[in-house]
Amino acid sequence: MSENYEDELERQMLILRTDPKRYLELAEERILANPDSSGGYFDRYQAHFRLAQYDLALADLDKALALKPHWIFYEARGDVLRALKRYRDALDDYNRAEATDTERWRGGFGRLYRAECHAR
Repeated sequence: MSENYEDELERQMLILRTDPKRYLELAEERILANPDSSGGYFDRYQAHFRLAQYDLALADLDKALALKPHWIFYEARGDVLRALKRYRDALDDYNRAEATDTERWRGGFGRLYRAECHAR
């Protein structure tokens, strides 16, 4: 990764943490510029999730997954479903995330969140 890319990523994450409404605007611009890219929908999901707009976050993850299945999208959708207290559905997505890329999935919090869903 180039230093410029890392700097831009850090700047974007700062905006998401400090001003999720602004991040939502930026994600909307990315989607308008490239509606067939799963990344824009994933970005918008992040803003919706931060703003507790879970149904909108879920719709964006569904779109991202329809464009390009990826383990992180399944894990994120599991997080949204867990926030909606849809634990059985969340478990299914955590399992899909693990099946899609076991090594990367095991490096995150998916196992912990999956255990929490089993406990509920």
